[in-house]
Amino acid sequence: MQILRSKRFERELKRLGKQRYPIELVVDCIQAIINKDQTTLSQIKDHS
Repeated sequence: MQILRSKRFERELKRLGKQRYPIELVVDCIQAIINKDQTTLSQIKDHS
């Protein structure tokens, strides 16, 4: 599956990188969504 990255996504990713947010975590989340990996998604769930 190919995910198209929008301009907004690119800007947000760049902003997170400047704030020293761990980009690897974002990449892991996206890979889990693509692969529908429920164990990883449950470990990295939204805490809001």
